[in-house]
Amino acid sequence: EADADDAAEEKGGNYRSKKQRAEDARRRVELTGCEKEIARLEAAIAEANGRLADPANASDYELLTELSEQLKADGTALEQVMEQWLELTSEE
Repeated sequence: EADADDAAEEKGGNYRSKKQRAEDARRRVELTGCEKEIARLEAAIAEANGRLADPANASDYELLTELSEQLKADGTALEQVMEQWLELTSEE
């Protein structure tokens, strides 16, 4: 099958084997998942930042601690997902 793929690629130039098309589809699904997770994490970070900035929460140290920890975890997760997204986009 590899010889057929090579020959077709030489003739047509844009031929994509079944394996290549499946890999492209997998990458698109992963990219979509990354983009949704990035949006979710960015929204969670914005919400936590808003709650941290709310003067009504200024005296609730337990809430402020919880929000700070959530921000740190979400920020770390966001960095990881963005790195994965960059890797996937560089494969194209």
